[in-house]
Amino acid sequence: MKDSFYSYFENKHRGSRESIKERLNIYMPFINPLKDIYLGETILDLGSGRGEWLEMMQSIGFDGIGIDHNEEILSYCRNLGLNVKTSDVISFLESMADESVAIVSSFHLVEHIGFYNVKRLVEESFRILKPGGLLIIETPNPENIIVSTNNFYLDPTHISPIPSALLSFLVEHEGFERNKILRLQEDKSLSYKEDIQIIDILGGVSPDYSVIAQKQGELATLILLDAAFDANSKYGVGLQELSNQYDQKINKLLTIRDKRLSNLDDAIERLNLLVQKENTELKANLSDVYASTLWKLNVPISYISRWVKLCIKSLSKIDFYNCLLGVKTDINRKLIFFAKKLISILNSKPKLKGMMLKVINKIGFYGYFKKILDKLNRQGEKYNSQKIFSCSASQLSPKARAIYNALKKKIK
Repeated sequence: MKDSFYSYFENKHRGSRESIKERLNIYMPFINPLKDIYLGETILDLGSGRGEWLEMMQSIGFDGIGIDHNEEILSYCRNLGLNVKTSDVISFLESMADESVAIVSSFHLVEHIGFYNVKRLVEESFRILKPGGLLIIETPNPENIIVSTNNFYLDPTHISPIPSALLSFLVEHEGFERNKILRLQEDKSLSYKEDIQIIDILGGVSPDYSVIAQKQGELATLILLDAAFDANSKYGVGLQELSNQYDQKINKLLTIRDKRLSNLDDAIERLNLLVQKENTELKANLSDVYASTLWKLNVPISYISRWVKLCIKSLSKIDFYNCLLGVKTDINRKLIFFAKKLISILNSKPKLKGMMLKVINKIGFYGYFKKILDKLNRQGEKYNSQKIFSCSASQLSPKARAIYNALKKKIK
């Protein structure tokens, strides 16, 4: 059967067989030197899964044995003719003879079995490895923040992530001669990427890592792997490295910002000097204007103009209308007075009066003057009526006095 949940899960999230084999090539610098010494010897793959590593080891001459407890997944291996057994890995290790295998490998197994069993796995592996033999343990890298907080728990069979420093210490503690941490499966462009983003810090660190440990053996055997275990050889991208790259980017941006701010400060300083110069020139020009004769004449006129505008602005519409009405009345009064004088003169000189009337009639002002004359006549009648009643009330009889007072009141 190949239709179980976990086999489908592996196929979807583990990657294709070809991609897995491509990833596993990173271990060949450690494997190839042992090939000439232990060619044909047994290698043991714990949690062999679909058998990619077994297939690779068999192709270069090792006799591989795969151990897994999942029958559905092991059916892939059996279909490929690989030697696999269904068993608990710790139990199978305990059944193996001392120094009976050249390589023990465990790819993405230890995160499933708990730390106590991881410790037992390392102990038993050390016991069954030949001198100079290798232990390879690959697991998710909790140094990658997205892996340790999210992606790790995508697999429901995962128990807990294991930090690389802990696994490295464990193999050292159990007696291995030397070990090396390999960070794996990161984006290769991160090593030279300048524009590091926050997401790179959170998820750009190598999502997987492995610890490769070598058991003590003959010096000649150890020398064969010196290059692979070289402390200067670098594998993958760590959180500290990415953080340093991000810090460098931020410092570079801050340097650019500070330079721009400095340039801006210089520009502002030049602008201030220019403004001060312009202000000095304007003050000098204003002094010349204030000292000029035209300004001295203009000051009182401007003052009066502002005062008149203020007065007009402060008047209400009714006050303004009354003001205009008063001006009109005053003009009419002046015209009537002038007309009286003119008529008085014309009445004393009939010939001049006749000529004046002809001129007035010709220019079309006769009607206007006629209205003025009529108004003067009405004023004269009013004056006469007032004169009639201007006699002393004391000279009238009581009845006449009463009529007089009533008429006077009515007139008012």
